Amino acid sequence: MTKGLLISRQNKFKLSHKCMSEPSPANRLLYKQYRNCYNTTIRAAKKAYYERQFQLHKSNLKKTWSLLKETINQKTKKSSGIGCLSINGQDVTDPTLIAESLNNFFITAASDIVNDIPPTDQGPEPPVLDGIPLLSFTDSPVTHSEVLNVISSLQNKTSTDFSGLSVHFIKQCSYEIARPFQHIINLSLQNSVVPTQMKIAKIVPIHKGGSGVCMDNYRPISLLSCFSKILEKVVCNRLCSFLETHNILSGAQFGFRPGHSTIHPMMHFVNHVSTALNNKEHTIAIFCDLRKAFDSCDHKILLRKLSGIGIRGAALNWFRDYLSNRKQFVSVNGASSSLRNVLLGVPQGSILGPILFLIYINDLPLCSLLKSFLFADDTALADSGPNLPELVNSVNVEFHKICTYFRANRLALHPLKTQFMVFSNSRDAKESNISIFVNNNNPGENNADLCIPIQRVTSSSSTPAIKYLGVYFDCDLNFKFHIRFISGKISRALYILRTCKNILSPKALKTLYYSLVHCHLIYGNQIWSSASSGIISELFRKQKAAIRVITNSRYNQHTEPLFKELNILPLPKLCEYFKLQFVQRFIQGYLPSSFNNIWITNEARRSENVSMVLRNHDEFYMPSSRLHSLDNFPLYSFPRSWVNFQNENIKFIRNVLEFNLSLKNHLIDNLSATVVCVKAYCPSCNHFLQNRI
Repeated sequence: MTKGLLISRQNKFKLSHKCMSEPSPANRLLYKQYRNCYNTTIRAAKKAYYERQFQLHKSNLKKTWSLLKETINQKTKKSSGIGCLSINGQDVTDPTLIAESLNNFFITAASDIVNDIPPTDQGPEPPVLDGIPLLSFTDSPVTHSEVLNVISSLQNKTSTDFSGLSVHFIKQCSYEIARPFQHIINLSLQNSVVPTQMKIAKIVPIHKGGSGVCMDNYRPISLLSCFSKILEKVVCNRLCSFLETHNILSGAQFGFRPGHSTIHPMMHFVNHVSTALNNKEHTIAIFCDLRKAFDSCDHKILLRKLSGIGIRGAALNWFRDYLSNRKQFVSVNGASSSLRNVLLGVPQGSILGPILFLIYINDLPLCSLLKSFLFADDTALADSGPNLPELVNSVNVEFHKICTYFRANRLALHPLKTQFMVFSNSRDAKESNISIFVNNNNPGENNADLCIPIQRVTSSSSTPAIKYLGVYFDCDLNFKFHIRFISGKISRALYILRTCKNILSPKALKTLYYSLVHCHLIYGNQIWSSASSGIISELFRKQKAAIRVITNSRYNQHTEPLFKELNILPLPKLCEYFKLQFVQRFIQGYLPSSFNNIWITNEARRSENVSMVLRNHDEFYMPSSRLHSLDNFPLYSFPRSWVNFQNENIKFIRNVLEFNLSLKNHLIDNLSATVVCVKAYCPSCNHFLQNRI
């Protein structure tokens, strides 16, 4: 009886409390009005604040991006140093001991890799180029204006070297130090001596992911002497001019060269594969992975190769001194390790390092019949043929030569990360059992333990594509995987745009669009735009969604007027833009020499005995593709786009920047400023008409 009475009283209390807590409809309506007014005021205040801040720091790009990250709650992560590190199974917190251990690890990592390379009885045999004048640094002494130009061309970084100086500080007093430093540079080149203080590197370990106590998860960032960068830039300018003037570097190498980009080796690769498919041939492509390639270069081999291309005497002695007696130390949490000698590799973080590495592997394409596509150490090899078994045998034989070359030059090929792919129109070829080996046997040997099969990537693999220079290539060459990868990145960018659309102005949102969306649409566009329109449409829908967010339009708003308003090219027009841009550079001779005669005119194709001049004799000959799936590939679609482009005034523009601007304005002008809809029951148009009524 007592328990029942207690429950009854509890229910009465809950009922009375519920009645008291629920507001009346009038109070609820008033609360919503105040809440909405408050939120509107907060949003307006935020927008006004960021508008003032963007206007105040419009000339400070770093501060502008800091504000943009602030709006999307993406704070810059500042490194808090290394608090603990596992050394020989024990956790160590002493900064000095951590610095010493990391310095020892970074120094010995490359040496351990090189020592594990199977020995070969064939030494490196760098070719000796005849008929090339020797490089001389003293024929043209360094001038005062040259030093000033070099200092101004350096990146304005605030990171400090071992002496506490930064490039930003050097630029502030460039005029005062240019004259004495000009004298120092000329003395260095004349006497073939690099000052010892310029050969000391400060190493800052950066965590690259994984456990923070594991040394393998830290990447060394080298900070060289600021004065060393000036000296290296002067020498680099002379060395690059010598290499390009005498056409010494291989035409298959596209890395760190003026007028070359990552698009060029990918373009050659796609052209090679599409031509083979058009000729009913199979293609086997190998994508090599080298372990610490820059850090493993042998100095003796490098000096021999420098001598072989015409760098001898005083110039060779300068490079010998530049590479010898280099030292480094690691700085962690304010503590520094002792100096240790660097025995291998080109100087990391240096200006000369990448160019010296190009010289180091310059003879790689000469050691095999495989077609090479190089961008520094990113190496792709390919061969094609109508008979698959013969092609597999040929590729294994030629790839054995590549493996021998790497071993002879003390470069370590990673068999677990080196992959290959088969491109073919035949289903049997795609499904056949094919093996390609990293063969470390010397000639005449047949040790099975030294033949390591490399992974084949197929459409059924966990990752059915290989990433080469930032673009994923699949065995069907339809770029589905790459486009879905980009689509995922743009989807995340759309979330960020929607998050801050009520805080930022359209101008700031447009800036975010270029950083988070547009950059993915333009990189490699000449390559992956070969995909079918149905596959690319997925990206176009994401781009239109981003444009609607910037302009605060409805989810189904027609976007062509919005693109015109924002002066942004829609994706189909963007693909056309890059095609025409590439052909214009080809016509004007701005592409590398490896692209010469990739397309020819009708006049050049006709027989020399034919003297008749036809109307289209100046136009490109458009090669025909046997398969409809190849129509969109660069070799076939680029000349077709140029011929179909009717604006002759733009075609005759020689300057690249002027051509790009005129072409973009032309494509933007052709967009409709008003909605032109041909759908009978368009939801967007019906919504607009209903609002008008």
